[in-house]
Formats: sequence, C-alpha cells, structure tokens
Amino acid sequence: MELASKAIRSESPGPVIVCLDDEHDIASLVQCGSAHARLADRSLFLVFLIVLPPQRPLATLSEEEKQRANTLLDLAADRAAAFGVETTEEIWITRSRSDAVQQMAEEFQASAVIVGWHGAGPFGLFDAGRTLLDAVGCPVIMVGLGTGRRAVSSWPPSWLSESLQETGR
Repeated sequence: MELASKAIRSESPGPVIVCLDDEHDIASLVQCGSAHARLADRSLFLVFLIVLPPQRPLATLSEEEKQRANTLLDLAADRAAAFGVETTEEIWITRSRSDAVQQMAEEFQASAVIVGWHGAGPFGLFDAGRTLLDAVGCPVIMVGLGTGRRAVSSWPPSWLSESLQETGR
C-alpha cells in the first residue's frame, strides 16, 4: 500500500488538473481527480475543453456553448466539493486537445493531469495516451470511460480508496 500512494505523488507544487469535455465524463473524472487531490494534498483545477475546427475562429463561442460549459463546470465543482476538495474552474478553447493539456500542465505546474479516454481496447489507449505521456512532465491518469458497451464503475480503484482511508483523507 505504501508503494501505491508514493507512485502517484508528484514533486510539482501545482494542482491536479481534470480535463472535461463531455457531460458523461464528469462523475468518473471528478471522483478520480478528487481522490488524487486529497491524497496529494493539492487543489483541483477543473477545465472544460472546447476543441474547435480550423475554419472556426477561436473567439467565437455561442452563448449556448458558454452556458453549457459553465453548467457542466458547476456540476463538476459541486461533485468535487462533496469530496471536500477546493476547485478552480476554467473554460479553454483550443484547436488541439493534446496541445491544450500540455500547455495547462506546464503553465500551472500540474502535479497530475486526469483525462478521459473513450477508446476501444488496450491498443486504443496506448495510441491515445502516447502523445500526452511523452509531452506532459507530470503523471497523466487516463480514466477509461468505456465504449458504450458497458458501464464504468471502477473509480476510485480499491488501492486508492484504501490509501485515502489510511491517511485519513
């Protein structure tokens, strides 16, 4: 158990960053991020990523898009508060999800980054995560959100829950 809790600690003083881009991701990602933030004694930075196509100017979000992002960030912050974690929330508009995650990790000196993964099978996870793992200088935790074939209900994993109980967090 000691090994598991040390393995996810980071030397960085920054927050745990949770990247959201879909309402279906919120429960699993915030639960994982909150558990990690409590264990590492860090704050939680919730980011709603909006990836726009090249033909659309970055500064052009509709009121509906802004409202949806703010509503989902509020929901995520409420979930994190239920776990006793302080949060900061922000909307990021970008062309590339990976580039935005890398920039956030560097800019905020992230202690960890939590992202969702919708891939199919272990090779999809490997290909999707390789870019982030190579580019980001802190631990990257990819939470499998399933492919729609089965529910995902494994967060936090039992070793993390047990470690939180042992540390009293």
